[in-house]
Amino acid sequence: MRSMIKCFGIFSFFLAAFFANAQSHSAPDSCSLLWCISGNGLTDTSYLFGTMHSSDVRLRKFDVSWKSAFESCKVIVGETEMQNSSMDMTSLFQSMLAYTTIEMVLPPEKVTAIKNFISSRLGPDMAPIMMKMQPFFLMVLLMELPEDLRLVEEIMDIHIQALATRSGKEVVGLETLTEQLQVINGVPVLYQAELLYEFVSMSSAGLPIDLGGLDDSLLIQTYLNQCLDEFVVLSEQIDFDERLMTQLLPMRNVKFVNRLEKLIVEKSVFCAVGALHLPDNNGMIAMLRARGYTVSPVNFKFLQ
Repeated sequence: MRSMIKCFGIFSFFLAAFFANAQSHSAPDSCSLLWCISGNGLTDTSYLFGTMHSSDVRLRKFDVSWKSAFESCKVIVGETEMQNSSMDMTSLFQSMLAYTTIEMVLPPEKVTAIKNFISSRLGPDMAPIMMKMQPFFLMVLLMELPEDLRLVEEIMDIHIQALATRSGKEVVGLETLTEQLQVINGVPVLYQAELLYEFVSMSSAGLPIDLGGLDDSLLIQTYLNQCLDEFVVLSEQIDFDERLMTQLLPMRNVKFVNRLEKLIVEKSVFCAVGALHLPDNNGMIAMLRARGYTVSPVNFKFLQ
């Protein structure tokens, strides 16, 4: 069940990294993924950490500075709480169904190619079920599954929450998974389906996946560089529906900060959310500063 939640929980960073259309840049001190939140009457120091929703093992090797910040906090906060194994998977799947299906918007030859690809990865019995999903969710699921399904790894966010659970820390989500999934409803199904077909075509031909011109290795290296502005620069290469991006980043950032603020006034919090929620004038760092908090970069390194 956790592997299913993991596959559907990565979509917000995927969208942000490939489709964000930022209008301004973050502060000059933006070259850090870890930030200390203090001041404004807080009795405890909290931290804000920008994650990458990836299962790359290099993203789990934190140094002493990162671990010290993590261990000092009583509550670990993520975009969603992914450790809850009692989640209603039927309701989750219902949230990802499309009113307009792939068969309704693509020509038969493209539909057949997608069905055959699903059958080759998940088995022929799964293809009719998966074809009912919104194409974007299906694409994210297929992108995250390794060739050998036994090798599914935890994404970074789930790994951090698992560390918290093993340490006896409280784990909280800033939004429900249903709220997170609703963001994609603003994307036209035809666009989603064409993007899915592009992914299937590239994968079937053995080509590296670089939808929008940004391949996964570039994103990971940019992340490891820890400069938030580099993400903004990459995102500006892609133009996408402005209404969706407003829902994905600025609107969710407001919700995240509102809910995070209620937590940090009571306890020490380590908040781990997708890195693109941090920079820009509408990012969480700027919003927290505007509310009177001191938000300062914390130097740490990913270990080799």
